[in-house]
Amino acid sequence: MVDEKMYVDGYTEETLDQSLDMLEKQAKREKQTQPQVSTSTTLPDIILHAQDDVIAEQVLAAIEAQEKVKPTHFLYGGALVRIGEKKVIRNGVATTQPFIVPIDEAQMISTMKDAANFYTTKSKKKASHPPAAIARLILTWLTKPEKQHLLPFPVLSVIVEAPTLRIDGGVIDTPGYDTQTGVYYYAHKNAIVPTIVENPTDVDIHEAKRIIDEAICDFPFESSADYAGMYALLLTPFVREAIHGSVLVALLDAPKPRTGKGLIADVVCTIATGQPAVMDDLPTNDTDLKKLIDSIVSEGRSFIIFDNTIDIVDSKNLARAVTAKIYSGRILGTSTTIKKPLVVTWIITGNNIRTSGEMTLRCYRVRLNRRMSNPEKYNNFTHNPLLPWIEEKRMELMSALLTLARAYYARGKPKNDALPHIGGCIEGWLSNVAIMADESDAESGQIESFLIALHRYHKNALKSARELVDTFDDAYPGTNDTIRECVPDKLRKDMEKAKNVATVLTNYLEKQRDSYFGEDEYRIVSDKDKHTKKKMFHIERKAITPPPSTDLDEEGAKELLFAYSAYTHDIESSNEKNKNASTEYNGMHVRVEKNENRFENGVKADTQNTQYPQSDENPKHRINLDFPEDEEDE
Repeated sequence: MVDEKMYVDGYTEETLDQSLDMLEKQAKREKQTQPQVSTSTTLPDIILHAQDDVIAEQVLAAIEAQEKVKPTHFLYGGALVRIGEKKVIRNGVATTQPFIVPIDEAQMISTMKDAANFYTTKSKKKASHPPAAIARLILTWLTKPEKQHLLPFPVLSVIVEAPTLRIDGGVIDTPGYDTQTGVYYYAHKNAIVPTIVENPTDVDIHEAKRIIDEAICDFPFESSADYAGMYALLLTPFVREAIHGSVLVALLDAPKPRTGKGLIADVVCTIATGQPAVMDDLPTNDTDLKKLIDSIVSEGRSFIIFDNTIDIVDSKNLARAVTAKIYSGRILGTSTTIKKPLVVTWIITGNNIRTSGEMTLRCYRVRLNRRMSNPEKYNNFTHNPLLPWIEEKRMELMSALLTLARAYYARGKPKNDALPHIGGCIEGWLSNVAIMADESDAESGQIESFLIALHRYHKNALKSARELVDTFDDAYPGTNDTIRECVPDKLRKDMEKAKNVATVLTNYLEKQRDSYFGEDEYRIVSDKDKHTKKKMFHIERKAITPPPSTDLDEEGAKELLFAYSAYTHDIESSNEKNKNASTEYNGMHVRVEKNENRFENGVKADTQNTQYPQSDENPKHRINLDFPEDEEDE
């Protein structure tokens, strides 16, 4: 039976319908991919019939005209970026958070499309996509000094989410880019800009301090210096741009967990950014730490916070980042390097935090101590939970902190002794720095003990690292302790992991070479063996110059005796054996003698024949020290 469908040139009606559908779809796809001529009369036209450099300059001129009113593209440490927004959920409410987005080729093409109309012919009948080659060329100009003057992009210093002070004391309180400082003030939707008093009165200062104290009153600060340190931390993000140079790292410290350290970080960040703290673990590996800091800087965060530190804070990369005038890092996932000052607030939290090395004087402490075995059981809070109250009062708290900051400028930026006049809250906060240096620099004290042990055992003899290691299990003079017991913790850990402990010791001693330790200023001196060319070391104790006068009272004689004989360890033996003792000390010939013309309960020094100081002509100097005889010898 013949099919009822009609045939047209061998095709059925059904087949023709399918073909027509296919052609229609293809035409639609081609129309979608065909560049559309912009109907905007405000955008400049660029004809793609010139050299690439000329076209690139025309594109940059078009972008500059587009960016004049409201900049969206910036140079951030030499890299081209824009400020993006990401959605976050806070207490069930959607909000946004700014972050830095590096501009790549695709985004540059999009920027070019928004800035100009592109044509392949002068008649402007045929529109074109912005050429990728031009986008790539513009991005390469970022690294060419001779082309950088053509780049119309302003420099971005930092993104802030609250009003902040300029270095002249003025307040950046208008959302958007501040051309004077390079600060971008990102104001959250529906945010109310706080009231800022230009010339605060005593009443304004008192009210500002009252609401700040209400926010922090339940934290158990260990001392007034810790309370003052809290004020310093709260103020830092609001005055950070006004501080030329680096700022200290705030150590949020406590003897026990769950005392409130993390909550303090959340309070500070919520007031400054509207968001709780974003915290990271502090890597123990310096390479990983550098990558983490690079990542944080790339995102444009204004806080760098390391939480629950369990080890000694001692990192050369961290110390370098904290104090560097210009920080150099790489945007992760790219080959783009950024170089810029780090305008951030630093925080490290932990229990009984210890610092050593370069970090000790780069920190200040805010220590909490609830003085109870289970601090988490404390429940007598003024505001519980605290963070919702902080969020509710955020505008008032920002206004209070800016009032204190403005008061400092309005009163002529008084020195430390006058700081109490702007609120009485930050007097003496730096005293914690000195206290912490004494308490926290654990390694310096350990190195001093180690050097004392080596010096007592080896005197001034040059020894290789291997020779030193071979004596570690020997007791050093004057004690029953072995040298190994005095090895610093850091060195001990490195030696335990190493196959060649002598190499580890050599590197450690070289790192500490020529540094002075302790009141007696011990130092490591290195040299090379003339024959083997091996590294050799000896421990030197700073020479003590005797007093010029020979007329010494009892206390002076005692001081002289112990200064010259404490580390010879011959006094005790001479006293026991009732003999005179003589030894070498730093090239000086020291003689300890008994003398009938002594003080009743003391010592007497005979310095009449003493020569000072050591010289090449007379390398051995003599000093006679009288030492009291034992009662049984009288």
